[in-house]
Amino acid sequence: MRRDFHDNLITADARIIDTLRIIDGHGVPIGLIHDNGRLIGTVTDGDIRRGILAGIPLDAPVSKVMNAAPKRVRTGTPDGEILALMQLESILFMPVVDAGDRIVDLKVLKDMLAEGGTGTFSDNTYTGKGAGDWLDYAFDIEYGAHITLSNNQVS
Repeated sequence: MRRDFHDNLITADARIIDTLRIIDGHGVPIGLIHDNGRLIGTVTDGDIRRGILAGIPLDAPVSKVMNAAPKRVRTGTPDGEILALMQLESILFMPVVDAGDRIVDLKVLKDMLAEGGTGTFSDNTYTGKGAGDWLDYAFDIEYGAHITLSNNQVS
């Protein structure tokens, strides 16, 4: 499923309350904060909630609560690599930008998994915390996604 990321575009001077209305108004609850199309941050309801708890008023600009250093991927990054990164970093929404950091797409983990996305995890070593501790490594695979595990060591 391809979504129109334009629904998620918000300027840094937009009020927090207006931003909440935008990100609550459709199925992708993230704001892509931009300056003339160039990604300068992201904002989720969690960022706004933390801002409110810190005393930032709802009429303040969203730049006061945005994540000014969001993860992003470049155009041309294979979907399998994006999916693997999103799962590894527990990221639900990933902005896609061009070489000038202009937003060109927004990847949604739920959609990628529903489309049968793929990922590869290879040549990794996972080590426990110490004697008597449980090794607890898992790959969450659902919605028809396919991953390849190869040449990994768990100790």
